[in-house]
Amino acid sequence: MTLALFPSCVLPGCTTPVVHVGEPCEGCREVFGPMLQSAAGPALTDEQITYRDSTTRSAYQVQRWIREDLR
Repeated sequence: MTLALFPSCVLPGCTTPVVHVGEPCEGCREVFGPMLQSAAGPALTDEQITYRDSTTRSAYQVQRWIREDLR
């Protein structure tokens, strides 16, 4: 795990720094606007975001392997 000065945006795939863990960056707020909704429960922790993003990256990697195999 790499330590960063600031946490990254909560949206998967976005690495823009933010002030607080679990919040979206200004760019994502602007792009997604009202589609971004606050969750009813507590904000995700850094550990939860890391786990979620690692599973997303794994899924992307599998998709990449499949595309490469089909070439």
